[in-house]
Amino acid sequence: LTDSLTQLSNARQFNLTLDQELERSARYRRPLTLLIVDVDNFKQVNDTWGHAEGDRVLRTLAGIIQSCLRQTDTAYRYGGEEFAILMPETDAAAGVRFGDRLRHCFTASPPILSCGTVLKVSISIGVTEYSPGDDAHSLFCRADDGMYQAKRLGKNRVVVVEPPSGP
Repeated sequence: LTDSLTQLSNARQFNLTLDQELERSARYRRPLTLLIVDVDNFKQVNDTWGHAEGDRVLRTLAGIIQSCLRQTDTAYRYGGEEFAILMPETDAAAGVRFGDRLRHCFTASPPILSCGTVLKVSISIGVTEYSPGDDAHSLFCRADDGMYQAKRLGKNRVVVVEPPSGP
């Protein structure tokens, strides 16, 4: 269940692991944080430089994500230019710190195209933490909403979305 381009786990594996981690977090009342990462202006990269160079951007980002993860964290290519990162035993504040570090690492080590051009691209990240009663859909939607908020706020940022408060 690996994505052939990035060598990260794929969306199918993400869904399986997310269900397991949600069950574990609920049972042991432990934190779990989800990050959704998206490459900003990726369509423009593909349109300007071609899909092979777009793939190079995705491989570069996947490598940076892999190098930043702790042993307990897992990263997935969820689809297109979107990645998911599961961080067990991690609260949202630590997830935001990780997201900021990831953004800075991607900026500091940008993709280099086959022609030698250094491509200045950024990422937007949504972060949320498991809350009792969450299912996979609600957790994913909050993190995804955070990522879209980050894009609306100007891109190249991390936005945390808190779980809704109880009644």
